[in-house]
Amino acid sequence: MDARVTSQEVRRIAALARLRLQAGLEARLASDLDAILAHAETLGRLPLDGVEPMTRPFDHASPLAPDEPGETLAPGALGALTPHMDGPFIRVPKVISGGSSA
Repeated sequence: MDARVTSQEVRRIAALARLRLQAGLEARLASDLDAILAHAETLGRLPLDGVEPMTRPFDHASPLAPDEPGETLAPGALGALTPHMDGPFIRVPKVISGGSSA
C-alpha cells in the first residue's frame, strides 16, 4: 500500500489540532494514520446488509446490583486505608474552585 498520508499532512493536522509534535515524529504518525485508514477501508467493505445498528458491541446491558445494605468495614479499618481522617470522616483535597466555600 502506498503512503496516503504524508508528513506534511501530519504537520497540517497537528497544527489544526493545535498540537506540537516532537521532531521526527511525523513519519511514524503518517504510518499510523495510514494503518487506521486502511482498517476503516476494510471495515467499509464488510457485507453488512441486514445487520441492525447497535449502540454497544453486545446485546445486553450490565446488570445492576440491588441497592441493599451489605457488609461494612470494621471500625478503624477505613482509617488504615486513608492518610487523612477527621473524626469519622475522610479529609480530601478541594478539587473544584469557585462558588461559595460552604
